[in-house]
Order: sequence, then C-alpha cells, then structure tokens
Amino acid sequence: MVDSATLGGGFADTTSHIGQVDSFLRLGGDSMAAIKLAGLARRQGLALTVGHIYDHETLIEMAAAISTQTLDSANIASFSLLSEPDGRDAMIDLAMRQCQLSDAGEIEDLYPCTPLQEGLMALTAKRPGAYTFATEYELPSHINIESFKRAWDEVSEANPILRTRIIQAGSGSMYQAVICGVLPWEYFDNHGPDMTKWQEWVNGWFDFI
Repeated sequence: MVDSATLGGGFADTTSHIGQVDSFLRLGGDSMAAIKLAGLARRQGLALTVGHIYDHETLIEMAAAISTQTLDSANIASFSLLSEPDGRDAMIDLAMRQCQLSDAGEIEDLYPCTPLQEGLMALTAKRPGAYTFATEYELPSHINIESFKRAWDEVSEANPILRTRIIQAGSGSMYQAVICGVLPWEYFDNHGPDMTKWQEWVNGWFDFI
C-alpha cells in the first residue's frame, strides 16, 4: 500500500496536512498538480496516471488503485513491439532507407505509432503544413556556441523522442524510428555572405513541413 506521505507530496504546496480521505480536487488540485503528482509517483516506481488521480480523488483510493501496479516500461526490449506482417528485419531495412542511414546500428528502436499519431500524419500528408511547427530563434551574441551545442546534445541524448522519425511500412502502418547519436548541426550566418544559403535553408525547411 502506498502511504499518503508519498502521494501527498505531489500537492503539498496546497496544504500543510494531507489526510488519507482528503480529496485531491477539493484541496485545490488541478491538471498541473495532477501531472506533478503522477511524476512524483513515477519516480517512486509507481504506475499512477493522471486518469487514476481524477478517478480516485482521495489518497487512500489512489493508493489502493496503484498498490499492485509497478512500472516496467524500462524492461521492454528494443524492437520487441514490432510484429508481423512487417517484421523486424524488414522494418530495420526500411528505416535505414527512409531515414538515409548507412548502418543498422544507428537505429536504437522501432515501434508502432499510436492511432492518434497515424491520424495526424495522414492529415499532414493531405494538408502540408498542418500539425507542424518550426521557429527561428536568434542567439544572443554572448552565448558560447560550443556550450550551447553540448547542452542540446545532452538533451537529445536524454530524450529519445527528439531523435525519433516517422516511417511508413509496406502494409501502410506507421512506425517510430529512434535514431542513435547526436542531432546534426549546420551553420549559417544570416547577416553575412551566407545570407542566401541561410534563406534557402529556411525556405527548404518550410517546404518540407
């Protein structure tokens, strides 16, 4: 059984004392507090979701709902979510072609897209630019570029979703391909001789999306 102190910490800022029968919502808990509480439980190895929190408002109900659940996502082997008819080897070959990779070792994992992702991709194909976003940000002149790159590389390494591409199998199903390594960097000066090259890159990116 999960104790109230563990779960109560997710919204301890709301009140100084949390009882086992106190309601999360009546104590002022909102969606952001629910996300925070779910994250706290996850760090404790507990499978508490935002849905659990709203379905079981009191701490004792939440504890009962998740007492027999543990997080095991970390134990899911790479490529284990692939299934027929597409097949693992064929999907790896396909990912290498579509992502323009030279070595299968560059692929960290492959797994199916969710129905929502497939739907959004289908709509984007019909309406180019839909559900996509690109932005430009001008770095201050005092920023150390190498430090900035290292910071982004570390963020990319820690978050596979930033290294994930969408591919489509022969069956029509879409998959997420997680690529190893750091993100590629390209350098352009938009205030000097590279201005034309920079503009071509920007236009090409927006044409792509």
